[in-house]
Amino acid sequence: MMPATRLVFLVFFVSILWLPAPGHPLPPANEEAPWVTPIANQLLLSRMGKWGRCRDYTFLDPSAECSRVPVPLDYNDPWGRGIEIFTFRYLGAGTNKKGQIWFLEGGPGGSGKLLSKIMLHLATYYPDFDYYGLDHRGVGDSTRFGCPGDNDFGEDWTSYRTCYESLEQQWGTGLQAFNTTNAARDLQLVVSRFRKEGMPVFI
Repeated sequence: MMPATRLVFLVFFVSILWLPAPGHPLPPANEEAPWVTPIANQLLLSRMGKWGRCRDYTFLDPSAECSRVPVPLDYNDPWGRGIEIFTFRYLGAGTNKKGQIWFLEGGPGGSGKLLSKIMLHLATYYPDFDYYGLDHRGVGDSTRFGCPGDNDFGEDWTSYRTCYESLEQQWGTGLQAFNTTNAARDLQLVVSRFRKEGMPVFI
């Protein structure tokens, strides 16, 4: 079995490989999001959540900090209905920070909290970085996209129909907004909000 320290280093090394390509840097902190008007962008940034103690139901380590960030359901209608993105972080204890590392659950479809233990270990072994995670829209502790009870319906097609009708009634045409493109826009908006000036961001 691989020693814990070697495993942690391997995970850290792999995360560093997943950097934005040189020709596609992340926007500077608080830069205007290109898909909303300047006024709407300022409104969104002004409503961004602040960091605080995580609630017990998140099952995160007590050292974690949590925030809920409001974003548009549909970025083509920034003044319309909004949803929230759940975000959490572990801060390294170092005094000379080298950057922020964001962990994303693949899909999107899984809760980012599944990566929290890795983030906690990295914050201990590599304290010169801060470690961030989030739940994509519709997943985990972000605004929920699911059926009543969220049970495994198996081959109970009646329950599937009931589920679909429930979602359609709840979201209407907004159903189309739960997609990977908007999840990526959520990420850019959240990272832009919490990014510190001059500090590199690794995803």
